[in-house]
Amino acid sequence: EVLNLTINDIDFDKGKVIVQPKPDTNSTWRWVVKDKERRELPLIESVAQLLADITAGLQEGQPYLFLSAERYEHLLMLKKSGKLIDRVAKCPEANFRRGWKLICKRAAVEGVTFHDLRATCITEWFEQGMMPHEVQRLAGHSSIDTTMNYYVGIRESMIDRARQASSSVSDGNSVAHLLRTPQNTQNSKEMELASAMQTLISAGVIKIGATGLEPATS
Repeated sequence: EVLNLTINDIDFDKGKVIVQPKPDTNSTWRWVVKDKERRELPLIESVAQLLADITAGLQEGQPYLFLSAERYEHLLMLKKSGKLIDRVAKCPEANFRRGWKLICKRAAVEGVTFHDLRATCITEWFEQGMMPHEVQRLAGHSSIDTTMNYYVGIRESMIDRARQASSSVSDGNSVAHLLRTPQNTQNSKEMELASAMQTLISAGVIKIGATGLEPATS
């Protein structure tokens, strides 16, 4: 998806990236989204600025943001001669892994794949309290099971916050009070506990039972 991103997929005014199929035109090759659906993703300010800088540096007539001018011209030549195969169209940068390894080396990071960034983003969406169906839509998962089972890791920090939340309930703060906390208090500790509780409930790790918080059961 990243390698097939074009200028027309970026909406700077509304702050979003549009993941959508590409038609076979004079300047683009046919490409289909994995789940075959168009979806929109939020574009934060720092990334928007990066994309704007990249766009400004593209040669005239090149729509693809993350391909070098030489690579784009080569692929365009293959397309015009009917030699651009589907595998290359899906992943148009032949040396992507080598480039990724170089980035990791410069950042002094080991054992991280590009796909790990996606898993991290999805996990953090959950930790910020987003609902499973919202994350599923943004991630482009056809099944909610994929969203829940393969990408959501409950980190140690979340477990610690859950422990604090449970302790707070046992100390006299009701579940209802904590769930209303963001609207009713400026107490940072209570807000943190409430956020942890809401995240765990959204992720299906705990539920509200007759006697208070209970582990979720399958």
